Amino acid sequence: DSQWAKLSRIYRQRNPACELCEATEGLTVHHINGREAGNGYDNLMTLCLGCHGRETARIQREGY
Repeated sequence: DSQWAKLSRIYRQRNPACELCEATEGLTVHHINGREAGNGYDNLMTLCLGCHGRETARIQREGY
């Protein structure tokens, strides 16, 4: 496992539901600021695939 895979798995275990809609299926870990280099817990959130897509589109629209 890569360092990101381990961190992502641990974060999902600690936050087992989408932090926006509370879904528990199809979860991924999202970088809040849109930058993959920021792997601190304060820059991560668990999102379902639908919310992740919307957040990614919002970040791209707003130019983060």
